[in-house]
Amino acid sequence: MKKVYALIFLCFCVVSSLQAQTTIYAYRNWQQSNPVNVQKGPVKFSSDNLGVVELIADQSTLGAVYAGTYFNYKWYAQVTKPGTQSSLEGLYTVDMNDGTRTLISTNGVHLVEMTYDYTTNTMYGIKNGAEYLMTLDLNTGETKQIGAFQTSTMSVYMLALACHVDGTMYGISTDDNLYRIDKATAACTLIGATGVNAAFTQSMDFDRNTGILYWLNCGDYKLYTVDITTGAATVIGGVGKNGDDSMASMFIPYIHVPVGAPDRVLDRKVVASGNSAILSWRNPSFDAQGKALTELTGIKIYRGEELVTTVTVSSDKIGQSMEYTDENLQDGLYSYRFIPVNSKGDGGVDSDDVSTYVGENAPGKVVDFVVKQGDNEAILTWKAPEEGMYGGTFDPGSITKYVITRSNGSASNEIEISDPSAMSYTDTPGFGTYTYSIYAVNDMGNGAVSTAAPIIVKPADWIVMTNGEAIVESGKTYHFYDAAGPNAYYPNTRNDTLTIRPQNSNGLVHVSFKQFVTDTYGDYLYIFDGADTNAPLIGEFTSTSVPSALVSLESTSIDGALTFVFYSDVMSRDEGWEADVTVTEKKRTILWRYH
Repeated sequence: MKKVYALIFLCFCVVSSLQAQTTIYAYRNWQQSNPVNVQKGPVKFSSDNLGVVELIADQSTLGAVYAGTYFNYKWYAQVTKPGTQSSLEGLYTVDMNDGTRTLISTNGVHLVEMTYDYTTNTMYGIKNGAEYLMTLDLNTGETKQIGAFQTSTMSVYMLALACHVDGTMYGISTDDNLYRIDKATAACTLIGATGVNAAFTQSMDFDRNTGILYWLNCGDYKLYTVDITTGAATVIGGVGKNGDDSMASMFIPYIHVPVGAPDRVLDRKVVASGNSAILSWRNPSFDAQGKALTELTGIKIYRGEELVTTVTVSSDKIGQSMEYTDENLQDGLYSYRFIPVNSKGDGGVDSDDVSTYVGENAPGKVVDFVVKQGDNEAILTWKAPEEGMYGGTFDPGSITKYVITRSNGSASNEIEISDPSAMSYTDTPGFGTYTYSIYAVNDMGNGAVSTAAPIIVKPADWIVMTNGEAIVESGKTYHFYDAAGPNAYYPNTRNDTLTIRPQNSNGLVHVSFKQFVTDTYGDYLYIFDGADTNAPLIGEFTSTSVPSALVSLESTSIDGALTFVFYSDVMSRDEGWEADVTVTEKKRTILWRYH
């Protein structure tokens, strides 16, 4: 009998453990134990297994994320410009499966924390500097200042922010206390001491299904729960393999619908056919809390804000694909929304509708848009769109022009290609990192935008420190610079790995540094004698003049390559380096035979 009770108790413990597990998303910006090779980017981990952090995408070369959170199936995040901590690049959505970033807007001021309030349908944030409460428009990126954090007697500097599902806002400040915050004025009411030193960037969020407040403290890299009645923080543990992952943009996914209501429909599509729109979707299999769905009564279909119909669904159609045809439509653009329902209420719904155009359509995306590096130029090629932007009728011969946008940080320029038959363009904007996008135009309007990966425009004989590989030819001299090129200070927070390899298999890369100036309190150039960082380390260098070992440096590896890793911290930066790169031939050993 004792064995039976023990088994029951064990099962209870297992179930309780499973219920206590919470999946947490965040953005990793740093590892204390691995500052050089840290892989920065979106991650997820379990509250009951903090040592295992899954990297969703390595975004070490992209701008960092310090403020971000979840709302309605989307990860919203402000991104800083690469190499900076507070220079805003824009507001993006981040794909929770593969990390893909989609730009919403370049508007607004930089925030260091964000939280969503479901009672007012408002995104709030802390302005960089920790002094002001802000609101953020998720459609435009615009930010508005509400007021300064302060009690009746003093100013408060807020580091972390979270809204309870009931609308109460909480914050942790630099004085290590938990406060309740008035959303209308930013006035703060002390709750109590956390008992933990709140240092550096912070992030926290409620598990709104349980009411538990989780806090990631980047002062000690630990995850805590916080008692919202006393302020006391209880440590769960260090985050990451070595317990020292520095995280921001923490959130726990939550769908604000009644318990037991369906999760959203999937695979939403709409295609125009004549004067009709054919809608298709896959019914949900789970409720909004992640449990298997046992009841589904219908799918509400909205055209714009109008309820067109409620498609009746029986329980045997849970998880199945369905269609509906919206007929007798006039020419024009139509957007549709799907809301699953059952006896518990309306279920989850994507905030972005699916759209189609009935009648002649504006162009869809161009085909095979590619941007390649030339000699101090960017070479763009593409093919005409083959379909309409919203799936409507489209004739490629209707294109009247193309519009190219060249972006460098927040600066952008439009280039109009008036020849509708053009399929290439060569741009010469000068040295820099640029992102190009393109769309076609016809009489119905501007088409869908295609964007290529960023590219460095530089002279062919320049090698610029970045992630990747440079192939050098014999008989030529190349000029090797830090990421900023000549006559400029290199950026902060770089972590780049570049291999310089000879084109000729019998060659050896030779590098002669002419200038070398780095911040000696945290910026280092590591050099490896071979084609990767597993090769022997030649040395790590930080100096205000050219180190003697770098006056003349040559590979001795069998592949003739040298690999460079440059790490810069968030503090000071300097002029960087300039070096000449050439290729020498390996010496041949000749064996003489005497007769």
